Order: sequence, then C-alpha cells, then structure tokens
Amino acid sequence: MKRARKGQSTSRRNRRRGRRGVTLLSLGALVLALLGGFYLVAESGVFSLRSVEFRGNTQLSRRDLMTLMGVEMGENLLKLPAREMAGYLEHSPWVRDAKLRKEYPDRLIVKVEESVPHALLRNSRGLFLLDEEGRVLEKLAGEPPAFLPVIVDASGRKEGAFAEALALASAVRDMGLLREKESVEIAGFEHGAEGMTMRVDGMQVRMGQGMYAEKLARLMELSPEIRRRAEKVQYVDLRFKDRVVVKPAGAGARP
Repeated sequence: MKRARKGQSTSRRNRRRGRRGVTLLSLGALVLALLGGFYLVAESGVFSLRSVEFRGNTQLSRRDLMTLMGVEMGENLLKLPAREMAGYLEHSPWVRDAKLRKEYPDRLIVKVEESVPHALLRNSRGLFLLDEEGRVLEKLAGEPPAFLPVIVDASGRKEGAFAEALALASAVRDMGLLREKESVEIAGFEHGAEGMTMRVDGMQVRMGQGMYAEKLARLMELSPEIRRRAEKVQYVDLRFKDRVVVKPAGAGARP
C-alpha cells in the first residue's frame, strides 16, 4: 500500500510540473507574440512624426529649431530622444530652456523659453547683442537698435566692473530712459565701476557705482531743466547722494 501511494504522489507531481511547463510555454509564446505585434505596429508608420508645434519662440524660426533638434518629419516618434533634443536646443544662446512632449501617435510639442536681449556690446571686434547675464546672443551689422543701451567695452577692464555695467543697463531699461532718449552708451569702467559714465544723447553723465535706479530717477527729473537751458552742458555728475552737479560748458561746476 505504501509503495502504491508513493507512486500515485509521484505521478501527481509530474502532472503538475507538466501543466506548469505548458503554462510557461504559453506565456512565453504570448509575450513573443505581443512583442512581435508591437514591433510591427511601431515600424508600420503609425508613429511617423507628422506634426511639430513650437511654443514660445519669437527670435528663432521653425526652421532654426528643427535644424537645432536635428529632426525631420516622418521620423519614428517612439525613437526620438526627447531629452537629448532639448539639450541640442539649449546649445543655442537664444534658448534658455526647452521642454519636449510626445503626443502619440504622431505629434511633438516643443516649449521654448528664449533669452531676452538686454544690452549691446561694442568693442574692437564689432557690435554684439547680449542677454541679461552678458552672454553674446549674436553679432549685429549696421547701427544699434535704439531700444537697447550700448556698453562700450575697453580692453583690460577691471574684474567685476562689466557686471556693474550690465546692472546699469538693466536700470536704464527698467526706468524707461530710452523711451525719452535716442541713445545711451555706458563706458568708463575699464579701471573699475567707480569711474563708470553714461553718454545720454551725447551728454556725459557721471554715474559711479551702485544705486542706479535712484540716480537715473534724479536724471530723468532733471532732464526738462537741462533741455530748457540754452547753454550746452559739459557733464552731469550723479555720484553724490544728496545732490546733482551740472557743469555747463565753459563754467564752473554747480549743484
């Protein structure tokens, strides 16, 4: 009896193993079938790129962005490396940030945050458009745009002084000085920000370092009086905290 029971138990175990083997084979066949089906669908053209929508770009054209991403219509959307393509876009100085989103089966959304023109830099190599951090966006030809201050760069400038020139350019833009004036040039910082000056429509304005918004507010308040005077102003000095010095041509300085 014991031998018979032992034989029956062994037979049941073998049958269970056989059923598990069949089940595993079935699952394997199903997985292979699904993978094969997915491959066929993926390669069938269903996921071919048919639409690319760009958002946030004003300086860069659609063609520029497509070239930067290195993508063409008809490519397989599944295979496009979105993170790498965003990095390609950010290689351009005009692109501060880029995000890509795939919308299956055939659409790509590209959101771009562009750099904002902040100032112009004029040096011995030409005229350059800068962003707010002083990075060169592109080289320009011809006359500078009237809506941006021009930083006149001198060789051998003191460390940190250029950052102060950028801060002054920000204040010029924020205060709206160029809405009243035709041109603003920032210079005189090659030996340090303490010597920084502006040339506003040809008139020299001694700025010094810091408190740029307050100094520009004083200058704008004084502008009607300067325009009223018949004599030509040699310079305006804003470096003093509580007064403005105006020196007419051929006369001594007076507050």
